[in-house]
Amino acid sequence: MYLSRVEMTGFKSFADKTIIEFDQGLTAVVGPNGSGKSNFTEAVRWVLGEQSIKSLRGNRMEDVIFNGTADRKPVNIAKVTVVLNNEDRYLDYDFSEISLTRSYNRNGDSFYYINQERVRLKDIVDLLLDSGLGKNSFSIISQGQVEQIFLSKPEERRVIFEEAAGVQKYQYRKQEAERKLVKSEDNLSRLKDIIYEIEQQLVPLESQRKNALKYLATAEQLKQWEVTLLIQQIEQSEQRTEELTKRLLEIQQEIDSHSQKDESLLASIQRIKQQMNEDETAVDAINLTQRRRWQEMEQYRSDERLLQRDLSYSIEQLELNLSSVQQNQTNLEVLAEQLKAAEAEKETKQQQCQEVQAQLDQVKERLEQFQSLSQHQSEDIREEILALFQDQAQAKNIVNQNQLTIERLTQRLPQVIDLIDAIQLEIDQIDSQKKNYESDAKRIEQQQSEIQSNQTDIDQQVTKLHWQQEQLTKQLQETENLRYRKEQQYQHALDQQHNYAGYYGGVRAVMNERHVLTGIEGTVADLIRVAEQFDLAISTALGSSMQSIVVQDDRAARQAIQYLTQQKAGRATFLPRTNIKPKYVSKSHLAQIENQPGYIGIASELIHVEPANRIIAEHLLGGTVIANSLKEAQKLAQSTRHQVKIVTLDGDVLMPGGSVTGGKSQRQSESMLSRQNQIDKLAKELAGLEENVVKLNQQKHTLSKKYQQSMTQQSEYQLKNRQIVEQSNEVHRLIKEQETMLLQKQNQLAIQQDLRQDIEEELVTYQEEVTKAQGQLEQVEQTLESQQALLKQLQFDEGEKQAHLKQLNQQSQSLHTKLAVLEVEVKQLVERIKTMQLQQAEGHANKEASVKQQQVHRNQQSDYAEQIEQLQTKIQQLDALLKEDEQQLEKYKQQKVDQQAQLETLEVEREEVVKIQQKMFQKQVQVETQIEQHQTTIDQHLNHLNEEYQLTYEMAKELIEEQVVNIPEDLSDQVKRLRQQIHRLGPINLQAIDDWDELSARYNNLTHQRDDLLMAMEQLTQTMQEMDHEVVTRFAQSFEEIDRQFQKTFQKLFAGGHASLQLTQPDDLLTTGVDIIAQPPGKKKQSLALLSGGERALTAIALLFAILEVKPVPFVILDEVEAALDDANVVRYGSYIREFTHDTQFIVVTHRQGTMESADRLYGVTMEKSGVSKLATVTLDHRDSE
Repeated sequence: MYLSRVEMTGFKSFADKTIIEFDQGLTAVVGPNGSGKSNFTEAVRWVLGEQSIKSLRGNRMEDVIFNGTADRKPVNIAKVTVVLNNEDRYLDYDFSEISLTRSYNRNGDSFYYINQERVRLKDIVDLLLDSGLGKNSFSIISQGQVEQIFLSKPEERRVIFEEAAGVQKYQYRKQEAERKLVKSEDNLSRLKDIIYEIEQQLVPLESQRKNALKYLATAEQLKQWEVTLLIQQIEQSEQRTEELTKRLLEIQQEIDSHSQKDESLLASIQRIKQQMNEDETAVDAINLTQRRRWQEMEQYRSDERLLQRDLSYSIEQLELNLSSVQQNQTNLEVLAEQLKAAEAEKETKQQQCQEVQAQLDQVKERLEQFQSLSQHQSEDIREEILALFQDQAQAKNIVNQNQLTIERLTQRLPQVIDLIDAIQLEIDQIDSQKKNYESDAKRIEQQQSEIQSNQTDIDQQVTKLHWQQEQLTKQLQETENLRYRKEQQYQHALDQQHNYAGYYGGVRAVMNERHVLTGIEGTVADLIRVAEQFDLAISTALGSSMQSIVVQDDRAARQAIQYLTQQKAGRATFLPRTNIKPKYVSKSHLAQIENQPGYIGIASELIHVEPANRIIAEHLLGGTVIANSLKEAQKLAQSTRHQVKIVTLDGDVLMPGGSVTGGKSQRQSESMLSRQNQIDKLAKELAGLEENVVKLNQQKHTLSKKYQQSMTQQSEYQLKNRQIVEQSNEVHRLIKEQETMLLQKQNQLAIQQDLRQDIEEELVTYQEEVTKAQGQLEQVEQTLESQQALLKQLQFDEGEKQAHLKQLNQQSQSLHTKLAVLEVEVKQLVERIKTMQLQQAEGHANKEASVKQQQVHRNQQSDYAEQIEQLQTKIQQLDALLKEDEQQLEKYKQQKVDQQAQLETLEVEREEVVKIQQKMFQKQVQVETQIEQHQTTIDQHLNHLNEEYQLTYEMAKELIEEQVVNIPEDLSDQVKRLRQQIHRLGPINLQAIDDWDELSARYNNLTHQRDDLLMAMEQLTQTMQEMDHEVVTRFAQSFEEIDRQFQKTFQKLFAGGHASLQLTQPDDLLTTGVDIIAQPPGKKKQSLALLSGGERALTAIALLFAILEVKPVPFVILDEVEAALDDANVVRYGSYIREFTHDTQFIVVTHRQGTMESADRLYGVTMEKSGVSKLATVTLDHRDSE
């Protein structure tokens, strides 16, 4: 056997599903510190049953569930599966592969599985017991456990050797025996107490038992004689009931005859009353119509008067409006002429203003020119002209120098620009390639995000589907269990129906032979179906008739009775179809009650029955009314003068004549009608459950298929995720290369762009200076020319200048005065025109409003005239209809007189019939009362038989025939005498008989249990001694073999030296501890505590290998046990492990180079993202020499 596979999902840092495949040989799990490689060891120990969370480096069991990171959400379940190859049947389990699974939810639910079947932790522990495997075995050793070997006490170190000796199952058996022995001692103590109490109860119970036996003998004699007396009284009452029933039938026939006549007269009376009611309704309708029409006529006349008034007012308003429109038109025409004249005058004045303004501007310009001249300006102008000639020469010199510098810079600038363009082209190419890589990276990141999202979804889906499978399996099991219970109930109900349980003996005998006897249709309870709400009422109405047997004819009834007589099987009542007549509630009675509160219906109409059996139902139930409650039933009975049998839903009975029967009944026949309903209900429930089971199985199959598909998808997404991560790493590497090249080129470009900017700025500066100098030159030349012209002008005659200036001033003042007058006139004209325009707009608006108002008045006048004409037409129509209504009322008045006369005649005739019928009803009530009294007597006697002796009539008859002999003549006196004897016995404890028998049997049983328990305790003590002997023997043998092997292994690993194992208490092998003495080469012999860290670790490893030599195990997991060794010892440690790989599979968690080199394959644990461990695999080839 070996460990073939470990699967982890959500366990600590293994957030994603991780599968580690193992082969035989040596496998190393490596990784940097903090990568989560030791979580693998803890996962295996956790599956094998580890319950100490501190051993798993946690504080709560919830800590084993992946708790999320900054990029990953936490999961809700941790699940680990360890798969063992068991082809050699190393474990006592008949499977070639064994999977052990443990899962834990955040809600605290923990589950264990063996081969996907739910088990207990104890089942896993029992499976691995003494196999060398398990949570505390030496097959899983971590660095801390190595240190624990030499730090623990000798007694604690003993556990390692017990595991190797294989004595755990014997210790477990001893512990079980000890627990049983303690439990047995407790049970023995309780047994002794109980036995003492029973002995105290047996003595007084013996006396009570004797009195009870005497009572039973007397009661049995009383039963025989009282049953005989009751049967005699029942038969007498039945005989008298038959006689009264015949008389009742004759009275009923006479009542039916008079009832038919009464119903005929009543129908005629009701027909006339109905016609009178209809006529009165018609008269009321006509009167109502008349009132409505009078109201309508008044309304129409009022509306007509209002419309006439509105029409006159509209005509007056129209005339006023026409006069107003004419006056408004005249005013508008006058205003239009005035507005036209004002507009013309305004245009003339505005033209004059423009002309005067133009003249004034010319005079002002000439005046300003003459005023600006001065006599002293001439000399200043000549000096300024000389300065301007000097400025002109200086500006020309600056322009020439700057133009030479611009030509030099212009030649240098294209060279720099070409170099910049070349560098920019390279940058664009690099940037384009970088963008392509970034686009690829985004695409890959998007794909990776999608894959991870899908993987998360599929992981959640797998978890959800697994949970749904468990829930569906649980639901299916519950449904199948419920179906089984319902099947048992259904079969039990069918058996009761088939065997006619609860029926009289005679009925049961006939129905059991119905296939032999001809013409047997079935019992009444078999042939009718009743809704659950009417079950009690119908059962009460039928009474013992439910057990009556329906047969085809008289011949079938005779044959069945002959059979009962011959076989002495009891009595039965038969209903031949050919003789049975239906019974009905009279129509008059029905008419009186069917509309009253509480009335439900005729009993025969409230059941379901085949058409062929309808006459049977009407015979038994046609004369019975079903009511809601007793109070309402009493009101119905009063309405029928107590002439109809009424049964309530609660089983209360109101018989014709007035008697009332009520209360609760426990008779068996009450459940016969509901038996078939129960069978139908169970059959329906079974069908539904069958359908549910089929659906659940289909759902389970579909869910299982989805689960397998999801598992496949999960594996595919894990592969895709690994591939996309590799692509992402490569693309990011290329992006970094492009970024480095881009930075270099951008630095070169920045240098050349700075140079270009300097040249361009110098060009701009020199060009600005040239432009500035040229502008100054042009300004100087213009100023020079202007000053030369001004100098010439100043040379005119001064006298002409003064005369011309005076003339211009006078002309300017005249023009200013004229312009001011014209502007005032224009403003006045503008204001006047605005006022006239407003008046004109207002006049037009008034005109339009008046025209519209005229049309409104004309339309109103037309509408008023039309409405008045319509109202006059309606008034004439209503007047004609009112005359017709008067004629109809007169007709109905005459009909009512005729109908009243007919009604009085019919009622007198009916009163005579009712008087005769009342006398017959009184006779009927008297006879029914007598029948009811006898029936009550029979029911009381039958109830007494049933309640007192649990006997039916047939069973009582059988009892008399079989047991009662020499019936005394004074039978009633003998019954009284026996009752007195029983009374003198006083209080009787009948339970004392059974109690004494039961207590005596219990006393004997308990004493037997006490003896058995003492014997079992002796056997348990012997078993514990045997287990101790076996443990001592195996421990001693195993200890000697391990000691020898430890000495050899120590010398190999240390290349010399000596070591041994010593018992602390050699005389007590059950509790002795174990000391380890080691003497490395070149040192004294001493205990482990005095060795160095590396020496202690190597000594503990030597002990481990020695144990493996003595008792090999299928696989060993070593978690950094060689951490304290130096490199040379690590190499020796790795080589020594390989010597064991032929018999034992080794899995080592390590970060030491020497151990890795000895491994056949490596699993690397990394943490690409913080908090999430990933796995990588490397297979190594070893030469044969290795």
